[in-house]
Amino acid sequence: MPNVDVFMINEKPLAQLGIDYFAVGGHIHEHGLRHPRINAVYPGSLEVWDAREFEVYEYANGKLRKVKDVDPKGFLLLDVGGNGVRVSDVRLGGVSRRLVRVRVRYEEAKPSVVRSDVSYIASNMDQRGGSLIILEIEGRVAGGYSTRDFNANELRKLFSRAWVDIRLSLERQVGEGERSIRVFGGINEIIRQALKSRLGNDELVGAVMDIIERVRADDEDGALKTLENLVGVPLRGSKSITDWLGVQR
Repeated sequence: MPNVDVFMINEKPLAQLGIDYFAVGGHIHEHGLRHPRINAVYPGSLEVWDAREFEVYEYANGKLRKVKDVDPKGFLLLDVGGNGVRVSDVRLGGVSRRLVRVRVRYEEAKPSVVRSDVSYIASNMDQRGGSLIILEIEGRVAGGYSTRDFNANELRKLFSRAWVDIRLSLERQVGEGERSIRVFGGINEIIRQALKSRLGNDELVGAVMDIIERVRADDEDGALKTLENLVGVPLRGSKSITDWLGVQR
């Protein structure tokens, strides 16, 4: 089920089977996730596998605020000695290394301010022991500055102990009628560079990156509109290419 977070199965036939316990598994990381009506429990993963499971902080007004602990991990202990099956959660200790996401958002990002803020974050988060930090910097660039003034590699050098992924997603609005310019860091920068080496066209790469960002933000209409402008062919409506292909078949 690609791109589907929840796939529902009718519980009524299962409840009528007289089964004491359903051992469920699959691509669900959450530990001890229980069905509200039948005895079905997910053990979850034993390790943190996804950045959404990380400990999360937000940085604003010169302060770091924790908004989420790292997701708990563990396994299930089943007692089949009595009536039915009793399920107990067994929590594992802390993860072997610290896994953190830090989110920072700017209405008007200035290079000196961003560097100062990242330096403060590093002074509080840069720890030994193989810790992993994902630093997400988003927002708009202040007037008078270029997206070239923000360098993820230079910000990364402010950390000396932890492994850091700087994810820059800063946008600068340009003149009326012109495309906004966005600077990417982290995995987005890797994707952009790969596209540029393959396509060799900055405008085309910018359009593809815009589509990727809109899909990530669940803006399907915006992504389709950008794609339609890119290929010059309508993808929706009675005169769309999909209808034309259907007629041709």
